[in-house]
Amino acid sequence: MVQFLTYIWLVFVLIFRSIFPVYGPVQRTTVPENGSMTATDALGRQAVSAGESKKKVGVFYFLWNGEHSQSGPYDVTKIMQNDPLAYTSVERWEAAGGGGYAVWHHWGEPLFGYYFQSDRWVVSRHCQMLTDAGVDFIVFDTTNAVPYLERARELIDVWYGYYLQGKHVPKLAFYTNSDSGRILNLLYDSFYCNDDLKARYPDVDDLWFRMNGKPMVVGNADDANLRPEVKEYFRIKAVQWPTDSKHSDGFPWMEFGTTLHTVGGYYKNSLQDESIMNVSVAQHCDSCRFSASAWYGRKDHGRSWHNGKKDPAQDAALWGYNFAEQWDYAIKLDPDIVFVTGFNEWTAMRLNEPGEPIAFIDNCDEEYSRDVEPAAGRLGDNYYMQLVSYIGKFKRSVSAVFTGNPVTIDVNGAFDQWDDSRITAVYKDYENDTFDRDSRGFGDTYYTDASGRNDIVNAKVAEDAQNLYFYVDTAAPLSPATDSAWMTLFLNTSGKTGYDFVINRTAPAGGKTAVEAIDGDRRQTVGTAEIRFEGNRLMLSVSKSLLGLGKNAAFSFKWADNYIDGDLMSFYTKGDSAPYGRLNWMYGSGK
Repeated sequence: MVQFLTYIWLVFVLIFRSIFPVYGPVQRTTVPENGSMTATDALGRQAVSAGESKKKVGVFYFLWNGEHSQSGPYDVTKIMQNDPLAYTSVERWEAAGGGGYAVWHHWGEPLFGYYFQSDRWVVSRHCQMLTDAGVDFIVFDTTNAVPYLERARELIDVWYGYYLQGKHVPKLAFYTNSDSGRILNLLYDSFYCNDDLKARYPDVDDLWFRMNGKPMVVGNADDANLRPEVKEYFRIKAVQWPTDSKHSDGFPWMEFGTTLHTVGGYYKNSLQDESIMNVSVAQHCDSCRFSASAWYGRKDHGRSWHNGKKDPAQDAALWGYNFAEQWDYAIKLDPDIVFVTGFNEWTAMRLNEPGEPIAFIDNCDEEYSRDVEPAAGRLGDNYYMQLVSYIGKFKRSVSAVFTGNPVTIDVNGAFDQWDDSRITAVYKDYENDTFDRDSRGFGDTYYTDASGRNDIVNAKVAEDAQNLYFYVDTAAPLSPATDSAWMTLFLNTSGKTGYDFVINRTAPAGGKTAVEAIDGDRRQTVGTAEIRFEGNRLMLSVSKSLLGLGKNAAFSFKWADNYIDGDLMSFYTKGDSAPYGRLNWMYGSGK
């Protein structure tokens, strides 16, 4: 009866919203310091990140990589390339490079390599990606009664550093299931009520995701092992497994169903509670084993599933059809919170089942996996960009920096010209993110990177009738201008994938630097820009007409240092990029 009444209520909500649409701007509280960001992904799809909104988006985040198994790496995608029939027997599997029973395998290679979660360099970049995407909170997977305390502490240290810089880092929560009471007690003692942690991070309480004023966790509030003071401290949402009957106060990490969702996938306990829905990249809803659909004929929903079936196109997995269908349905029902599964799961234990000599549950291969984090393979950052785009659509808010009044900058003059209060197009990058990488990965892999060179901190833009003026500064004095890929400005004026112009790609000389038009892999010099730099500051001036821009200039841009020329993905992996990765800051209406 309760489910029937819930169904009727939701139908009423949908009818009401079809008559009185709610897709106008959501009331905003504060404007993010850099405004919304934008990019066009490898498939030509434009994404614009969200502005501030009352809506919230959470992401399932995993701390387990390198914690249960460190051998390999055993990459299912590469194993199957070695032998497309490797899954038919244990002997063929292991001969093709696969691992043994109960050994952990990757479904594919992450963009950052087969990393351990203890790799601080990776965690720092996760924080930037999730923050820039507009993610409001992450939920650690501790459902298997392993809390990964040390990994959580390390992440808190990274998060807290960016929090102190004023970044709107995602808040933190935990999802327990097995042995829920004991794990909640342990989390309470280790993090939430821990004097040593609070002495080291005085404002750590600001990092906890809250509901009804209390730190939110997911677990079993009736667990006999749960201490009374712990139960009182938390807002404990009910564990909602996709195979269980619905809990009105449930927190769903995934939805199964005959279609992508049912109206039962909308969770709201009372008028005072926020409503929640889950969106996932793929669902193992038929067999509960993604390998069963990859190789043995079952019909779980992979990345290419939409309109009730798997899309047969060879490139279907690139487009995220399932993810898009889930998001579209959630946006239609318009909950207060969308919880996304997931970001960085990557690995699964090799098992077997009757008639299935090689079996994996939560991840298997490129099609049957559910990570949004960028991959080294052909998926690239498509799913991350899709996440950025749909968070923007769900929150229905876009913020832009105020471009200010016309200001003329004399590039040969003093840098204090940029202190003019009329210059309001100001952008702030993440600081202290150019430290070296030095960390072990799975098996014999070891990752080092010392490409972090000039740590970009601030950027500004001004304009007058004829010219655009750009300013950038770094945390320490600039390295020599003769360095390769040195302090380069990329401009997108068309809204297409990639960039239309690049300035200062080659070493400047005599107060001038090249302005090049970009056409695929070709660079053609179309003019010069005036440039000046000293200490940790650089400014340049370029003609609007040279860039094909008129009076009301609108474009997006990025500063990058020590990148790989022609490789957009190096904005994630090399040097410093401001903003990070594929995203760009918007000036004017943006592109």
